[in-house]
Amino acid sequence: MLGGILDEEERLYLSDKFYDEYKPFTPLLDVEENWIIPLHQIFENKNIDCWWVKHLPVVEFKSHNKYQN
Repeated sequence: MLGGILDEEERLYLSDKFYDEYKPFTPLLDVEENWIIPLHQIFENKNIDCWWVKHLPVVEFKSHNKYQN
């Protein structure tokens, strides 16, 4: 899977933000202990205060959820 990698400060900032009306950002902790937001949240982001997510480095990651890999 692909996603945008976050540092701790970015993750905390997004913890109570929405990328679209009623759709919160949902940072995920991957198996390597990195915070990631899914690509669809980056592409569908309409929150002007979070425009910066469009510039996050995109990485391949493995989630803890066995059904997502």
